[in-house]
Formats: sequence, C-alpha cells, structure tokens
Amino acid sequence: MPCTLTGSQPLDCKDSVGGIRELKVKVHPGATTIANDFTIDSSGVVTAIASGSRNTWYTYELEKETTSVNVTGQYNPQNGTTWYQQEIKLIMNKLSARLFYEFDQMAKARILVAIRDFNDVYMLFGLDFGCDVTAATMGSGTGRGDRSGYEVTLMGKEKRLTPTITAAIWNTLIS
Repeated sequence: MPCTLTGSQPLDCKDSVGGIRELKVKVHPGATTIANDFTIDSSGVVTAIASGSRNTWYTYELEKETTSVNVTGQYNPQNGTTWYQQEIKLIMNKLSARLFYEFDQMAKARILVAIRDFNDVYMLFGLDFGCDVTAATMGSGTGRGDRSGYEVTLMGKEKRLTPTITAAIWNTLIS
C-alpha cells in the first residue's frame, strides 16, 4: 500500500527557542503495559495514559541551556526499514552520592523519558523499547568556573517518531 503525505507546511513564525526545561523518568513497564495503558492517535500524540502508568515518574529540574535532545530518522530504502534514534544529553551540576547512585540505577534499567522544552512542547522518549544510558561522565573541571557534575547520554531506538503529550497529561505524571 503506498504511503501518503498529509499536507503543506507554510513558513512559521520566528518565535521558537531551544532548550529543555524539565525531564521526567520512569522505569519502562514493558510492551504489554505500554499497549494497554498508552493511547496514541494517528498523528503521534499520546491522548491518554492509564492511571497506573502515571505513577512513579521522577522529575529532574534542569539548568537552562545545558540539556539537549535530538531525534534522527534512520532510513534504509534497500531494506525498506525506518527507525528513529532518540538522544538526550542530560547535564546535572554538582556531584553527590545520591545523584551518582541514581544514574547508576538508571543505567541498569530501561526507562521512559518525558521532556518539556522551553516552547512547552512535551515529548515521550523510549515508548516502545525504552531508553538506555549509553554514556555517563562524572567530573570536575580545572578552573573555578568549570562544571562539577554529570553528563549522561540516554538513547532510544524506536519504530515511530517521538510522540508528543499534552500539558494536561504531563501534569499527571507524578512520583
């Protein structure tokens, strides 16, 4: 069956800004729970999350202009395959035993990650297969003004584009 395009895109306003404001993390509950608890419409918007899957999310407030996200489409015409690599570069200032332990536990799990950017766009990473920690650095620079903290890379490889969620759903994701 041939694929269809959905419409034209006019030039938009120049009112967008970069940066990630906040991040929420949850251990991935598994494919069966995702299929049962998450409703996604045909345009890629999560329209509902069952109450049980809205619990045990942990919030990370982020320093402005540090954390970034990128989603790269991977296409192979010869094999007829399409997938999306999701990458989050999480920066946390200040070294602490609690944060070190948290990142160590995160590296051992598959996780769901919800992102809120500075345009109040909300996205859900690792929905089908989870995100993994693929790199983590703990360090302190040499100068007094250098970062003392963590850089953690989270990676997801998904079969569909990164879905968005509404602010109302975001606000129900609690610890």
